Amino acid sequence: MFEALARTFPVACASDEFFYFPQVRLPEPQWGTWDCFSLETVTEFVRRLSTWEDELDLLTSYQTDLEVYIDIALLQKLARTLREQLSEVRSWEFQPTFYLTLVGIGLAE
Repeated sequence: MFEALARTFPVACASDEFFYFPQVRLPEPQWGTWDCFSLETVTEFVRRLSTWEDELDLLTSYQTDLEVYIDIALLQKLARTLREQLSEVRSWEFQPTFYLTLVGIGLAE
């Protein structure tokens, strides 16, 4: 999940400005590639997040270790929050300053 996020949304994942994205980077970031917030990409990523949520739900039913259960619950919350931000809040589509913020952060990186 984290690798896919860092590949698709490298700038948003590199910044704390977008609180709903985890702060994660690829081992060797490719700063020539910027975040892709096209409708097709976001729709596909929302589908992937839903799939990951379902897979994590299955894992919780088999988990007896409390620490692992907590880790899974945190991953579920991250996936759900990001899915909601991308598919329901949609600031990437409606907030005029979204791309200005993204560009400013990207140029600083």
